[in-house]
Amino acid sequence: MGLIKSAFELAMEKSEGLTVDKEALKQENSFKKGRTIGLKSLSEGVDFFKKEWKLLETDKEFSLKDGKLGVMEAWLSTFTLKIIPEGDKTILPLDSLMDILTGKSSSEILSQIKELLDQFQQDAIQLKTAIIQQLGPRLKQRAEQMAAQSGTAMRYVMERDPEFVKVMNQNLEKLREQYLPHLEMFKKNLTDLL
Repeated sequence: MGLIKSAFELAMEKSEGLTVDKEALKQENSFKKGRTIGLKSLSEGVDFFKKEWKLLETDKEFSLKDGKLGVMEAWLSTFTLKIIPEGDKTILPLDSLMDILTGKSSSEILSQIKELLDQFQQDAIQLKTAIIQQLGPRLKQRAEQMAAQSGTAMRYVMERDPEFVKVMNQNLEKLREQYLPHLEMFKKNLTDLL
């Protein structure tokens, strides 16, 4: 009669001889802690970051290099090429935070990023206006014809028209492709400050 093994015994047999790379685990945990503090510091501010970072600096299980990379990744993830109606206000607190993290002035690079994002906003708004002027009359006429055929009065919102959305997304993607290399270069310049 065969011996029936428990799931625990099977797992122990399969994991026998496996070792954990403690340095890799330390790096990964430090990166994650850094990223978490970086994200939270965007809303909590400079004092929160200083306090939390000082605690981590004294932790023997924390790798400063990997923690800084995690913080930097969190902060750089806020720089995206998207349309923001009121402008991007995220850059303002980052100036002080970056200086604390890197020990160097980052204001010049951050102002270049802000200019790039502002220019992208302006170009995206101009693009939207041009597409509305070009497609607007035809799409509105088509919507009016559909309303007349169905006998129902519909409120037409161009931004929800599938054709408008398709054309806008295609053109916006081309615009992003023009700006993305510059944004990535600025992000790399900030990371190089570490």
